[in-house]
Amino acid sequence: MTESILSLHKLFFSPPRPEPLKVSSIVSKNCVLGGTFDKFHFGHQAFINSAFNIAEKVHVCIMSDEGVRLWGKKKYSDMVDPYNKRLATVKDFLTEYGLLNHAVVCKIDDPYSYATKRSEALYLDSILVSTEDIILKRTLMLNNARRSKGLKPLHIFRMPLIIDKDGVPISATRIRAGEKIYFPSIPTFRISKELIPLIREPKGELVNSPKELPEPEGPVIAIGDIVVQNLVKYGYPISIAIIDKRSRRESIEDYYLYFSANNGITDIPPYIPVKNPRGHISNDTWTKLILALFQSSPVVVRVYGEEDLLGFPATILAPNKTLVIFGQPPPWDKLVYFFVDDSKRAEAYNLLMRMQKIKE
Repeated sequence: MTESILSLHKLFFSPPRPEPLKVSSIVSKNCVLGGTFDKFHFGHQAFINSAFNIAEKVHVCIMSDEGVRLWGKKKYSDMVDPYNKRLATVKDFLTEYGLLNHAVVCKIDDPYSYATKRSEALYLDSILVSTEDIILKRTLMLNNARRSKGLKPLHIFRMPLIIDKDGVPISATRIRAGEKIYFPSIPTFRISKELIPLIREPKGELVNSPKELPEPEGPVIAIGDIVVQNLVKYGYPISIAIIDKRSRRESIEDYYLYFSANNGITDIPPYIPVKNPRGHISNDTWTKLILALFQSSPVVVRVYGEEDLLGFPATILAPNKTLVIFGQPPPWDKLVYFFVDDSKRAEAYNLLMRMQKIKE
């Protein structure tokens, strides 16, 4: 396992480029999204999860079997799983990440009626779609239909498609065709009490504010909600933001990150969901950080649980010259940063190997 983990950083030839992001408070009450959600994959996870990070309630609309027959135009659409199976998979995901209580899960027969004719259409105020041009055209048509019925147009949130290590979007079509999408599997680790003092020691340079940070030489990984918000407000570029919507284990005011907003359209980064219990570095964490590093533009890793230990997989997985930034708790109460290199990677790996490995 030593060689496999320590060599994974060589996979990331084109990790997310650092870009300045913007921050906004949550204003959407009811966001709608739709899809077939066949062969439920990481792209589906990020798509649905992103909606829960821009709105208070999400209407997850799943195409019926009849709708698939009428509207299915992609290859192998005759191999789509039955509606009940797709519904169960979506509900399992929402339950696993604690999102079901904030969701309305519904069946649709076409892409338009739920947001234009159903009683729920009155309450919807936003929609999440992908950044494909054809999808935007369809969404603008939906808004025109709403206007014709006296309904307010939906604010359009757009999210990039999730890609694999080769830069190709992960899709149900590829999976139905029998294609295997590569992801290494790394076990879960749990911290032991004797390691806590070592882990709490500063691992890099300490600074008081983002203005004291160096210029990035490669990707930038920022860990912690307060750190991320401060970097965003200062205009410092970020490649991967790792957040858990908590600060020192207390919930913080809800917010979301975005690229740009113009004429009723807001472009947001994908929010990749990670389930990571306190004191652990879960298998899900390793997989989703690898997924984040495959992307070409900034992403948010949204942790359900705790992100305190995620500097370890970030350091081990990230390519050399990646700048890792996180908050150093009291008594320092500062920002700490370092550039990833072979020495930093080995240091993080050696501490990881002293943690308890948990069999899945």
